[in-house]
Amino acid sequence: MIEKKNFNFLAFFLIHSQVVIAESNVSDVLEAALKEMKSLIPVEINENTKWTGIRLANGNTVVYSYELLNMQDKQRNISKLQASLNTDLINNYCKSRDLSFYRDNDIAAHYEYFDENNTYLFIIKIGSKQCLN
Repeated sequence: MIEKKNFNFLAFFLIHSQVVIAESNVSDVLEAALKEMKSLIPVEINENTKWTGIRLANGNTVVYSYELLNMQDKQRNISKLQASLNTDLINNYCKSRDLSFYRDNDIAAHYEYFDENNTYLFIIKIGSKQCLN
């Protein structure tokens, strides 16, 4: 199974930008944070996953792009992998203190996955409405 490690720089930036948000809108703060993040990408998360991109969509959705490495032998298990990641990512989104900014400001997180040939595999979409109170 591919382990998704949380890259906390964005969360750190957003938590420490709370004062700026009062004078600006959330999408402007996100754009500034994403600009900083883009300078650090690509990042190899683990032996199976490389973080290749991040962008803002519709002003309130952060889209993370990942390349799944070493997928030749694992292609037949894509749906199982997607289901496992979906559970892990929803749990992280809903329970991580680092992502409270997302939940509090109704920011969605989309995680799109590609293979080593840049072929689209799947996307996982998560929003605050998926979290139980």
